[in-house]
Amino acid sequence: MAEISLLNEWRRKKMKKTLLFVATAVAALVSCEKNQEHANEYTTSEVKGIPMTLTANIGGTTKTSYADDGSGLKETWNAEEKISVITLDGECKMLAIDTFVSTGSAGRTSASFTGTFTGGATPAKVIAIYPALKVYAGPKYRTPAYKNYNGYNQYILYNGEIGGLYFDSTVHSVRQASDNDFAHLTNFCIMSGAVDVDDIKNNTLTVSLNNLMTIIKIVATFPESYKGTSLTQIYINCYNNSAESIGIFATNSWESVDQDSSPICGAGAAGSSTESIYSGFNVPESGVATLYMPVIIKSGNISSGDYWTFTANVNDKYLGPVTKTFTKDITIQRGKMYTANVTFTEP
Repeated sequence: MAEISLLNEWRRKKMKKTLLFVATAVAALVSCEKNQEHANEYTTSEVKGIPMTLTANIGGTTKTSYADDGSGLKETWNAEEKISVITLDGECKMLAIDTFVSTGSAGRTSASFTGTFTGGATPAKVIAIYPALKVYAGPKYRTPAYKNYNGYNQYILYNGEIGGLYFDSTVHSVRQASDNDFAHLTNFCIMSGAVDVDDIKNNTLTVSLNNLMTIIKIVATFPESYKGTSLTQIYINCYNNSAESIGIFATNSWESVDQDSSPICGAGAAGSSTESIYSGFNVPESGVATLYMPVIIKSGNISSGDYWTFTANVNDKYLGPVTKTFTKDITIQRGKMYTANVTFTEP
C-alpha cells in the first residue's frame, strides 16, 4: 500500500509539472502572437494624406445626365458622384490613386468633391478620372462596368496599377434600349483632365474634365413598310477618297495617363473602319429612329472626299448602304457629338 501511495504521489507531481509546462508554453505562444500583432501594426506603413476639396467642371459630353439641345449633349452632375485623383511622378507613372466624393443637387454643372490626397505636397503631375476607378485583383484599377450588346460586363479602362503608365482599353458595341434614349451611355463615357497642382498648397484642387468618348448621333429614316419592325443594328464603314478602308475608330488599345500627350488620355490603338450600335427597340411609327453611338476616335482627321456608309439591319433585312461624303477637311474630336442624318430606302 505504501508503494501505491508513493506511486500516486509521483504521478501527481509529474502531472503538475506537465501542466505547468503546458501553461508556460501557452503563455509564451500568446505573448509571441501579441508581439507579432504589434510587429504587424508597426511594420505596415500607413500612407498619410491631406484632406482636400476638389472643384470639377465639365467640358464636352459626359456620362451623368443628358439633354440633347440639337448641337450637342448638355451635361450635368448627378446628386452623388465619385472621382479618382491620380498622382504621377516625373516619368508619368502612377504613384497614388485617391477617391473623392461629391453630394449635392442633381443637375449641377460644377461639383465640389472632398477626399484625402496622398500624392504629397509637391507632385509632378495630377490628373482626375471620372467616374471613380474600382479596385480588383492585383491590385489593379478599372472604370465601372457597362453592358455590351450581349449584356456582359465590359470596362473602358482596366489593368491600371501603381507604378504603371497606361490603362488597357477595350471598346465594345452597346445596345440602346429605346428610341432617342441616353441610358446606354451611363458608365460608358469616361472623363479625364489635368489637375492644377499649384492649388495643393491651399488644400484645394481644381480640374476641368473632358470626355474620352465621341458621340455619333444617327437620325435614321426608314421606309413605310418597316415601321414597327425590329431594328437590330446600324453600322458605319469609313473610306478615304480612294475608296480604301480607313481606321477611324479604336478597337483594343492602351490609354496613357500623361496629360501632356493629349488633353484627355493619349491613345495608342488598333484602328477599325467599322463601328456599330445595337438596338433593343422597333422602328417608331414616325419612321424615324434616333440612336447615340459612343466611340473612341483613333484618328479624327477626315479629308474632303472621304466618306462613310451606313447600313441598317431591320426585320432581319439589310438596308443600305447609304453614303455620306465629306465636302471639306474636318477633325473629329473627343468629347464632341456629331450628327448624321440618314435615309434608308427599300432594297
